[in-house]
Amino acid sequence: MHTKTSFAAAAVLSLAGLLAAGTSGATPIVFSTATDATTSGGPVSATATFTLDPSLNTLDIELADTLANPNNVGQLLSGLSFSLSGITSGSLTSSSGQDVYVGIGGVPTYGASGTSTGWVLQSGFDLCDICSSGKGASAPAGLIIGPPGSKGYTAAGGSIANNSGHNPFINETASFSLSVPGLSASDTISSVLFRFGTTYGTQTTMGGCTSGCGATSTVPEPGTLALFGAGLLGFAVFARRRRQRALRQS
Repeated sequence: MHTKTSFAAAAVLSLAGLLAAGTSGATPIVFSTATDATTSGGPVSATATFTLDPSLNTLDIELADTLANPNNVGQLLSGLSFSLSGITSGSLTSSSGQDVYVGIGGVPTYGASGTSTGWVLQSGFDLCDICSSGKGASAPAGLIIGPPGSKGYTAAGGSIANNSGHNPFINETASFSLSVPGLSASDTISSVLFRFGTTYGTQTTMGGCTSGCGATSTVPEPGTLALFGAGLLGFAVFARRRRQRALRQS
């Protein structure tokens, strides 16, 4: 009697653990510029990490400029557009980053983390600081700048260093959260386009998927959750009947 009841209880715990593991999160999908990517401003380098969560209808994006010690604003990130299969629109619910002011001689002064980037979401999926219908909330400041060199932004020219029109920049990485009604675990990211500089539509480079390519969310769909729940209930009923039968036979 004890063995059978314990087996049923263990089965319940095992299935509960499987359910918890299935809802642990989503697989990040990473797009990057080519290693030799250039624009009219010079070499550029950036990554965009997408994390889809269909259970919450959210899409989180981490956008990073990875070019160290840039020379001019034409090398700084000013926009990201992409396609999401089967869906054409969403809304930007939050954005955050850390301000950095690049002063005389390229000396950086860092502000508080978690401040709004000032970026906006245009129709479709087009995140921008420099936008087609005008500028973002804080543009032309708010461009994402890559990391400094070992002694600061020593290569920075006049469009970056001590330029009050462009300062402050966003320090290396900006995070965005989008609400996307109808998001599905089978949806995929494609046509990722990075934009650089201060003129919309110019200095662009296509990103290639480098990690999580073709991956879909690991968060179960509602139907899967219901099936797990039914299994848990069935095991619980089985254990209860075993216990009642043992009591009647004792």
